Amino acid sequence: MNNISEALDLYQTEACKTMNTNLTQKEINSKMAMKLVAEIGALCDKIVGADHFFGTLQDAFMEEKLGDILWFIAIIADNNGIRLSDIANYNIDKLRKRHGHQFNENYYLEKELK
Repeated sequence: MNNISEALDLYQTEACKTMNTNLTQKEINSKMAMKLVAEIGALCDKIVGADHFFGTLQDAFMEEKLGDILWFIAIIADNNGIRLSDIANYNIDKLRKRHGHQFNENYYLEKELK
């Protein structure tokens, strides 16, 4: 396991400590999914509505919303027996298969030299 995987799993463990344990698995999935959509919607509204999206206020907003989104994903994943590190590793493997050479570090170095 690498440092990124360990950090993701540690985050997920810590995030789950804040979860309401009185809910059923179905209730957790339903509530977290709806709240996840709401957070993504708030983020999209801000991004789409901004002429330029940079600066301290926007960066803080982005960090807050992306953090909330990550929290919901961590809870939903844990509730279904999935580790964040497994999700990240699966996604990277999928992207490597889909995009091949673009995930090769030498590919990027060669492009920079041209």
